[in-house]
Amino acid sequence: MSALIKITQNSNDIRKVLEKISSKNYPIDFITEKNKRINSILNTLDEDNGVLHIKFQNDETTQLLKENRLYTIGCAIDGTTYNFVTKCIDTGPYSPRFSVPSELTIIDKRNYKRYSTDTLNNPYLNLLIDEEEQTFMLSDLSQGGLSFIIPIEQQENFERDKTVIIKRIGSKTFKNEVRAKVVHLSTLSEIIETQMKVGLQYEEAPKLDN
Repeated sequence: MSALIKITQNSNDIRKVLEKISSKNYPIDFITEKNKRINSILNTLDEDNGVLHIKFQNDETTQLLKENRLYTIGCAIDGTTYNFVTKCIDTGPYSPRFSVPSELTIIDKRNYKRYSTDTLNNPYLNLLIDEEEQTFMLSDLSQGGLSFIIPIEQQENFERDKTVIIKRIGSKTFKNEVRAKVVHLSTLSEIIETQMKVGLQYEEAPKLDN
């Protein structure tokens, strides 16, 4: 069963989601330019200046940031995942500042009933691509394959028929090699400008239930 995906460019809808994440201190997942996943907090939303203040666990993470680079952020709340791309404005002196996103992707995963709750509460995928492990956000999950979201500038890394190795889906880590092939690369909608969706087909379907 597929997840319900909605993309909005409505600034009021985006603001409400960001305010909810910030006010409740929901943990967010920050994906670096090398697709490494880092836990962080959306500290404040400064609407007047159009910036987000994001708090990281340590200064070493902050030192990895580069100004004017695009980064992906995701947050899972009650079965729904919010995902957006933001630009690093600067890295200090107090906390890194990022641009307020112009687009927000909303993925409702409550439609999934045959997989464990742990998998759905951790809506990320770890792939081994060209000998480098990278993290992406799941879009769809089925018995025959899955799809995930990438920043649009990474589309050249996912040519049709390319084989990748799945290391982890949600909370499920695979001891044996799970191979899958890229079967499609598509836009999320006609208006989306920052992200695309990649579809994979398993060579042999893995067991996802714990």
